[in-house]
Amino acid sequence: MLKPAIDVLSGQTLFRDTFSQYASLTTYLHVLALGIYPGLLAIKLGTVLAYSVAVFFLVSVWQMFLPKCLLGLSFLLFLIFIPFYDSRWVFLAYSSVFALMFQSIAIFGLLKCLQADRPALWGVVVGISAACVFWCRQPVGGALFAAVVFVFVGLSWSGWQIPTASKQRLWKSMAIAFVAIHLLFLSHLLISGACGAW
Repeated sequence: MLKPAIDVLSGQTLFRDTFSQYASLTTYLHVLALGIYPGLLAIKLGTVLAYSVAVFFLVSVWQMFLPKCLLGLSFLLFLIFIPFYDSRWVFLAYSSVFALMFQSIAIFGLLKCLQADRPALWGVVVGISAACVFWCRQPVGGALFAAVVFVFVGLSWSGWQIPTASKQRLWKSMAIAFVAIHLLFLSHLLISGACGAW
């Protein structure tokens, strides 16, 4: 994870000049961390920050469903199973951590779409987050997109009560945000001449 981030920070083009087996957002987030503090510690601290954001949004989601004792247990299990503590494991600062962060934001936004007076605004959050998951870790991003569509189709079939105009604005805002993020990354790959290598 460190090498492609150092390469991009030094001016090389991702995929064209240097290799990463993950999608580009992971590398660019690592480049951001290295820009703040040049060294492996920055990538590790960025990973800790991503875990912190993920657990914040996951706890926000869990508290919508779980009693306090199960919420506390879920939070404790999350902290126990983060691979920080076991000396047999190398500290893993890879793309799944950032994917988890954006997934948790997308799930939070999805639930807010169901509760909010203006679900289209949360639809933008879901669309951006789901696209960012893809650009951190593609298989997870594809599965998340399918899950979001499945949830909304299932809700529509089950008689989800939302005015038709609001539902259409929600779908449009989510789709526009999702496509805009993809276009941003794809256009960057095309402009930099890295699309074929990617």
